Amino acid sequence: MKYVKQHIIYPFLYYRKSILSVVFGCILALWLIVYCDVTQAQIDAAGGLAGVIFSWIDEIFGVGSLDEAKELLNITFQNGTIEAGGYTFTTLSAVITKASRVFKNLGVMMLFVFFGVNFMEGITMHTQMIAEQIVRRFVFLIVGLILIGNALDLTFGIANIFTVVSERMLSAPSLDRDVSSQIFSLKQSMYMDMGLDEESTVPIVGGMIDAMKPYTAPLKYVLEMLIPYLLSKLANVIVSVVCWTRFVQILIMGVVSPVTLCDFGDHPSQSNAMRGAKNIVALSFSGPLILLSMFICREIQLQIMTSATASLTASSYVGAIWSMSVIAIVQISLVTRSTNLAKQALGMA
Repeated sequence: MKYVKQHIIYPFLYYRKSILSVVFGCILALWLIVYCDVTQAQIDAAGGLAGVIFSWIDEIFGVGSLDEAKELLNITFQNGTIEAGGYTFTTLSAVITKASRVFKNLGVMMLFVFFGVNFMEGITMHTQMIAEQIVRRFVFLIVGLILIGNALDLTFGIANIFTVVSERMLSAPSLDRDVSSQIFSLKQSMYMDMGLDEESTVPIVGGMIDAMKPYTAPLKYVLEMLIPYLLSKLANVIVSVVCWTRFVQILIMGVVSPVTLCDFGDHPSQSNAMRGAKNIVALSFSGPLILLSMFICREIQLQIMTSATASLTASSYVGAIWSMSVIAIVQISLVTRSTNLAKQALGMA
């Protein structure tokens, strides 16, 4: 008995606060782990319309859509190959190079025509052209030849720069944050509101009711979220179309860029060549703007839905559903107008 007191009871009484704290912490941690796992497992295993609703939420809030858009906008031109949307186009690169040579010859021809016309106009308007004007026109001729000879590489180089901008932008902590915890909280609130976590106490009949809950309880959410879901699917399709269209436009601009950059005129800053170069920059700049538009719209939708689910009142929830639909339409509008937004940012509109 004396041994027990000295080696067990007395040490326990002396360290009781520390021991109780450790035990309580272990129990709490175990409870949290079990609770989260069970809750997540219940949501993942939800069948019927409940499972459909939870998959709709992922679609509406663009789980993975930003990464898909980033991959579509990730256009690189290097070592004679073209990469876009996760595909490598080797044959297309050869065709683009051959087509570019045709337009390069056309651009050189047009450059000399413009040079001759401007030179003759200068002689006609000024019977005696000063040496400075002559030197200036020949400098424009040499610069034009250099730009035409490297027009394809310059166009693709600009596209590569804005591809890097898109990657850096999405890798920023403010834009690359994980929203899965917020989406999980939203699903958890819906799961509890549907009563899927409750079991009926009525025998036999209660079992049938519990079996039908995944199909009957979510009907309200199905009707309310159908429009936002369809709009989100439409938005994803439009984003894909816009991204692939942008890729083809960059290729076309690269091919015809020798013709675009051949007309300097007397004022290069206001010439057709400068306007063409700005159009190429605006087209490449539209990629980061598409990603930024998608991110902002997703954050707004998530905040609207989270606030409505927290209150779980009919009026706030219905209002949130329609607000989310409006934001989806806004996203479609911004994505389709991304090139115009880029032109406005560059002072072209």
